[in-house]
Formats: sequence, structure tokens, C-alpha cells
Amino acid sequence: MFKKLYRKTFFDKNNNFVIAQFPNLPIILALVFTILSNIDIFNAGLNEVFTYLASGFLFVWAYLEITSGVNYFRRFLGIAVIVYAIFVRF
Repeated sequence: MFKKLYRKTFFDKNNNFVIAQFPNLPIILALVFTILSNIDIFNAGLNEVFTYLASGFLFVWAYLEITSGVNYFRRFLGIAVIVYAIFVRF
């Protein structure tokens, strides 16, 4: 039983050990907008827009992980990121 749970938690359907993977577009955009929001050459209003865009793309990425993550670990990671983003943003 533990072995089956371990396999479903860390392996994909092809028996590849998956914890991290090449970033997809929503997480790349979240990182780009996070970096842009922390650059001081933009005015405060634009920095706030970048912050909201980063949060939005982070939510999209987390939702995609929850609904179509390759294993339980990736789905849990999506849940953890949404919970974190809610508590940090609000």
C-alpha cells in the first residue's frame, strides 16, 4: 500500500520520477511579472499592475497543476501555491 502511494505521489504514468519539470507559460509569465514589479524604474501604478498580473498567472499555473498535475506531489504543490498566494495577497 505504501509503495503504491509513493508511486502515485512522485511518479508519472510512464514511471518517470517527477518533482520538477520545464516551466510552462503561466509560471514563466508569473516570474517575469514578479521581476518587473520589483524594478524601481516603473511608476507605482505600473508596478501594481505587474504585481496583479504575476498573481493572476500564478493562480493559473496552480489551477493547472491541481487539475492536470502528473502526480500527487504536483497537485499538492498547486494547492500549496494557491493557499500561499491567497494569504500573501489578501
